Formats: sequence, C-alpha cells, structure tokens
Amino acid sequence: MQLNSQVGGVTGYALFDNLVYAEAGFYRSAKTGVMRPLGWGVEKTRVVDGYAPYWRLALQREFGAHSVSVGLLGLNTKVLLDPNDASMSSDRFRDIALDAQYQYVEGEHAFSSQALYMRERQRLAARSAQGMASNESNTLKTARIGAHYAYRRVLGGGVQVFSTRGTADSMRYGMGPVMGSANGRPDTAGWVAELDYLPVENVKLALRRTAYRKFNGGTSDYDGFGRNATDNNSWFLMGWFMF
Repeated sequence: MQLNSQVGGVTGYALFDNLVYAEAGFYRSAKTGVMRPLGWGVEKTRVVDGYAPYWRLALQREFGAHSVSVGLLGLNTKVLLDPNDASMSSDRFRDIALDAQYQYVEGEHAFSSQALYMRERQRLAARSAQGMASNESNTLKTARIGAHYAYRRVLGGGVQVFSTRGTADSMRYGMGPVMGSANGRPDTAGWVAELDYLPVENVKLALRRTAYRKFNGGTSDYDGFGRNATDNNSWFLMGWFMF
C-alpha cells in the first residue's frame, strides 16, 4: 500500500550484536491529531482508519569494505473508502516484503545493489459493496532489483528493473484514458536509469529516465483509448538540496 506523504508515524529500533536489526512502530494519517503538521500542503487521497502497525526484522553483517543485509518487513493498513468521510467503511491491506542489500565502499568507489519482493493482500469489502471492485480479495506482487555506482562521491549512476503483477479486477482497474486498463489488470513492468552529479556537498543534480514495456496489463492500447505503454516513458531533471 503506497501512502507516501499521506501519513506520519513513530517507530523504534534495536541492533543486537551488530547483527540482528529489529524495528516496530505505527503510522496514521498526517491529516489527523498530532500528525497534522506533517500533512500540510499534501492532497488528501488516502486516509488510514486508526493506526497502521509496521515491523521489520533483518540480519546484517560487515566484512571490511563490504556489507550485506537481508530483511523481512510488514505493514497492516485499513484505508477509508472516502478520505473525506471518517464514518465510511474501510478496506484492509496487508503487505509482507523480503529485501536484500549489498554495499561496497572503498576509497573513491562506492557500489550498492538492492532487491525487493513484496506481496500485498487486499480485502476490499468496502469497495466491493459500492461497486468499485469486482473481487472482495485481490493480491498485488511487486519485484524490484537495482544497482548504483558512485565515483569520488561526485559522479554516479544507477539502474533499476521493476515489475508488478496482480489479480484481474475489471472494476478496480477499469477502462479509462491514461491510467485505465482495457483488460482489468494492474500488471506493469519497466526500468529506471539515473545519472547523478554532486558538485558540492549537500547538492545533487540528477537526470532520470523511466521506460515501460508494459503498463496496466498491456503493451499497446492498454487503456482501451489507443495509448501504448511506451507513451508513459519520461525524462526527469531534478535538483536536490539536502540538509
């Protein structure tokens, strides 16, 4: 479940013998209670019903310039059907993910690679009752693998391959321009490549290319309105000031 800037939360972590990492906490909507300041300026599209518990357990180890980690994480969320009406019923989302990371840092060189596999179970009783989903239960599976290299902490680049597959649901993933699906499937796949330049400390310039070989279940005319997956390919030029 992608909540992005819709939530705020509190977590705590512990590291045992520099080997076992454990973290647990909760999130709730940034539009409510003490989390409200975190949601200023963010459009409210999803509101968590109550609290969303989060946990993570990982094994990590360093070998000189090398480090590796393998982890398991989970998030349970109830999301209101109508973000503007707290009296409405909610749907349940349960995410379980396995991730791994390798990192090498030595002198002028830094290399890292990451992999993630996530399975989301969706209980859509609220949407199904309102005719917004064909199924009361769906699954969504996401896989990502990527690598990044940096030289002298000035020049760098990376690439990531991603894929999402899910249950066919003609109501939840209905036909429509751009974001619709002609066959009712959320299946999407592609890659992202990025070039980075850090001229001074805390400043980063980047050029990113995102390309799709499949989007919402198809490669050509995927939305039923003549749009192809490659029509969503994009370039993104960005500048970051980090502090």
